[in-house]
Amino acid sequence: MRGVNKQILVGNLGSDPELKQLANGRKVCNVSLATNEQWTGPSGESIEHTEWHNLVFWGGLADIISQYGKSGNPIYVEATLRTRKYSGEGGEERSIRESHVKEITLLGDNKVA
Repeated sequence: MRGVNKQILVGNLGSDPELKQLANGRKVCNVSLATNEQWTGPSGESIEHTEWHNLVFWGGLADIISQYGKSGNPIYVEATLRTRKYSGEGGEERSIRESHVKEITLLGDNKVA
């Protein structure tokens, strides 16, 4: 059986995107995304939780988000979740979870015409 790895996220960009070009010529853009949940606690109080996601855009999507995305802009993305391992400053192995974006819809005033 083949598995499914798909995320649908709607939230606000946490920073201005920065486009980078790798040595092989491929473009990449990393940016954070904040998603918010709200619910009522057992005592009737309103509780809010913000989750931060690390988004990775490649190629043409990296161009789009770097040109039209700004900190605070609302966006909709479809992505796959990946875990990347790397060595920390002291040589210890670390890992980070990233959402590799496959589709994007800019929401609000930052829509592409």
